[in-house]
Amino acid sequence: MRRFLLSAFALACWIPAQQASLPVREGPGSISYVAPIPTLSGGINVPFVPKSVVEQIKHPPLPPLPKGPDILPQPDNPPTFIRTAGPLAIGDLAFTKNAQAGLGTTGIPGEPAVSSNGNTVLATWNTLASMSTDGGNTYSARTIGSVWPAIDGGTCCDQRVIYVPEHDMTIWLMQYSYSATTQKNTYGLAVFQGQTRLTNLNGWIYPIVPAQLGFAAGRWMDYPDIAFSRDHLFLCANVFDNIGSAFDAVVVRINLAPMATGGTVGIRAWQSNRDLSGVGASYRLTQGAHHESTKMWWASPTSTTQLSIWEVDDANTTPTRVDRAIASYVGGQGGVAPGPDGRDWMNFNDGRITGGYANHEQIGFLWTCKQNPPSRPLPYVRVSRFKVSDRTLVADNDIFGGSTATFAYPAVSTNAIGNVGVVLAYGSTTQHVTAAAGVVDGVYGTWTNGFGLALSANGTNGAPANRWGDYLSIEPWTANPLSFIGTQMRQSGGTSAANTESRVVMFQRDVYGPGKVAAIVIGRSPDGDMAVPITATVDSFAQGNGTTPMARSYNAPASYTLTTPATHLHTNNVRYCFKEWLLNGRFQGSALSRTTSASGHWVASYVRLRTLDVRNVHPTTNVSFNSSPADCNGVGTGLLPRVLSFQDGTGITVTVPDVQASAAFVRWDVQGGAAQTNRTLVLNMTRDYVVTAVYTPTTPGSWAPVGSGCRGSHGGTPFMAFSGGNPTVGGLHAHQVLSAPPSTLAWNVIGGSNTNFQGLPLPFDCAPLGAPGCRIYCSQDAVLSSGIDATGFGEFSLTYPRDRALAGQTYYTQFLIFNPPANQLGLIVSNYLRVTIGL
Repeated sequence: MRRFLLSAFALACWIPAQQASLPVREGPGSISYVAPIPTLSGGINVPFVPKSVVEQIKHPPLPPLPKGPDILPQPDNPPTFIRTAGPLAIGDLAFTKNAQAGLGTTGIPGEPAVSSNGNTVLATWNTLASMSTDGGNTYSARTIGSVWPAIDGGTCCDQRVIYVPEHDMTIWLMQYSYSATTQKNTYGLAVFQGQTRLTNLNGWIYPIVPAQLGFAAGRWMDYPDIAFSRDHLFLCANVFDNIGSAFDAVVVRINLAPMATGGTVGIRAWQSNRDLSGVGASYRLTQGAHHESTKMWWASPTSTTQLSIWEVDDANTTPTRVDRAIASYVGGQGGVAPGPDGRDWMNFNDGRITGGYANHEQIGFLWTCKQNPPSRPLPYVRVSRFKVSDRTLVADNDIFGGSTATFAYPAVSTNAIGNVGVVLAYGSTTQHVTAAAGVVDGVYGTWTNGFGLALSANGTNGAPANRWGDYLSIEPWTANPLSFIGTQMRQSGGTSAANTESRVVMFQRDVYGPGKVAAIVIGRSPDGDMAVPITATVDSFAQGNGTTPMARSYNAPASYTLTTPATHLHTNNVRYCFKEWLLNGRFQGSALSRTTSASGHWVASYVRLRTLDVRNVHPTTNVSFNSSPADCNGVGTGLLPRVLSFQDGTGITVTVPDVQASAAFVRWDVQGGAAQTNRTLVLNMTRDYVVTAVYTPTTPGSWAPVGSGCRGSHGGTPFMAFSGGNPTVGGLHAHQVLSAPPSTLAWNVIGGSNTNFQGLPLPFDCAPLGAPGCRIYCSQDAVLSSGIDATGFGEFSLTYPRDRALAGQTYYTQFLIFNPPANQLGLIVSNYLRVTIGL
């Protein structure tokens, strides 16, 4: 009776939330709103439904995978190796914790999942759960029915747990069984905010039903996956009808912030056959310590040579899809992988993606492929990796074991510095099925140069019912974000479901273990990774300077300094120039040295180097220059000749003096380009250049007054002078007149001759024109107006062009002054100047 009343109370709490969350169309996808219900307390055990019973409700297999065109070559990475027992070498994988979480299940597959918050670890597997409160050393059982209320057909089987660090909350997903009465099943999302609530399993539950996701009655969800971006929790699932004739898939996005406080959440759902182009199914989300990322990705194969990848930003309502060609593989149901006792534990493999990861550089997806003799005689794991920036393929790699070992059911995530952690099932003709773990960090383990794994425990017997799977789980370990916490599974002491052991392991490369500050350093250019020499602080393993890729590990809270060279000659015989440091994908500055006490994945980013060979003539040496910006080696000033180095594509200026050592600048000669006459050279360094600053010896300029003017009505004779020093190319000077009639008009005449003007001999006497004593001395090639002030002073300023061809040229100039009382012509004149322009 007490169980009935409590269940009725839970249903009463749940019904209003269900009624308040009818789907509403709001742009792409379906939107609905869900309020939480409380978790149970007091030890009431609501019974679960065994997996074997649930699977009597048949769902159709995955849609057949078409055979695609074989375009890309098969991966050629070497076989995966299993590290044998023995002393650890630097960089070997180490298990910090390795414990049995529970024994026995109601049926294979066990599907273990795990998450941690501080010293509290929650482990779940098929219909069971356990908890550790001592950091993963020991585990005790937790009764699922004392947490989850009775809904639909009762708690069932598939479970997932995940920790969201930004909101300090653990989310436990429970799959309920389909009910013929309610015509649905439910996904419950239990939220435990903080470590104390997790330890006490005291939180709230968000019930998610197919109708809220836009599906009709009679639908039920299976095979869930959960992950998170910065602002949202993501959930995906396969969706079936109750008679096994329909198949669909859905991706669900839920606001994270209100989940942490038990508030009503908004849900957006994208159905495969309606919103996601109707291609692919059984999606897998990308996992990792990327809670600062606003993006989420998921994927599904659409043929044996193509993967469809979706991306959605937190701010967007419509995912975008790209289709990428991958190396061909054999998909479909089954696989052949007999163990030592002949039990084929791969019989139920169906080739769906079981692992996805994301870091600041790549997204990747992993799944189990059927055997493909002769190169892959046993089932193996395919890894397809893509750039985060545009989802183009980086590479396909295989985790395989030759003719004896099988690898399957991978789960994958990334840690705080972007290392990729993997847990997967492993078995061979001599080893009963068990599980292994590995790390890809680009230094001690890579996808392309051999992927190494370590076993947590050996299986002692073959798999029950000739099947295994369907999935494992992994995430960063909260006690050490450089490490991973993951699930493992093996048979211990027998072949029944009661002998299925669920294990939880915490592992990492030993250099990233607890109490370590780790630095991974990669040298990278647009042409690929490079072996760059790095100067580094000596670490706790007595390793200091090295060549990328490299890793250094320091005892916390030590700081370390990394210094990279300004330029680098790579093995492709191309020189590169340092551009910037990136830390976990974020810009950290362009200084060659960086000092920090933070763990991180460092990239010393280089671009192609372009040389600027700067020469000069007249004089041949010691011409000073100024470069903006400074070159790759920090050179911004100096003396010519000099070879400068710049990043490819950099816009630069190089400035030289106008005059240097009795020589004057004439032009820049640019090899293969147009000459520039400005002493500041402007170039875009998209190629190598040879440039020459051309100088010519200087010649002094001069000026001299010649002749005489005529008297005006004011009683004075205007006199002409030159201002601004000796006349020089590019110089600012002035023609002046003094002792002129005050406050009148004047004209400054400039000419190239003092002997002839349009056939008229010079000087020309103006007496016949009514101006006795006045003479025109120079040709009137230019006549420029001016004015005379009240003191009788007038001036015309001019700047000589910076044209070295003017050097040595002579011109003549004179002032004509308006003075009607002086004579019948109404004009008087000054003397004239002979001006020779210097250099």
